[in-house]
Amino acid sequence: MPETTLEAFAALAVFADPTGDDDAPVPKSLLRTCAVAAGGRSVSVTVDTVGNTKGETQLATLYLESIGRYSKRFDVVEAIARQTGRKTVKGKPLKTLPAQMRHAYVGFSRPTRFLCLAVNSERLNADDRKILIDTGWRVDDMG
Repeated sequence: MPETTLEAFAALAVFADPTGDDDAPVPKSLLRTCAVAAGGRSVSVTVDTVGNTKGETQLATLYLESIGRYSKRFDVVEAIARQTGRKTVKGKPLKTLPAQMRHAYVGFSRPTRFLCLAVNSERLNADDRKILIDTGWRVDDMG
């Protein structure tokens, strides 16, 4: 959303406090969906977890990096390292990392047209970045 400022992004309904005047639970669908309009066009965006989208196919996916509970490693960085052929494990391999990579694979394989991986640029290895660009990935800094 190129025309969207940080303030406008933070003000999206999906981030609003869902509690109302009463104590009735808010329907789950209201918590996960927001409408975004820019330049005369609009789209309905669903915010969800990989676990909730397993088996579904989407047009586009924005996958936000996360840290493994037990591995203490960032999933997108680890997946990119595997894509580029860089070894990240020193010594004994972590038992929990394969499960974390399977989870990332599920998230990465949902979209049919557009996959965006969001990763902290400080964790993206410069060599990996170059390989991604050389193999056709578009890498943008959003800072």
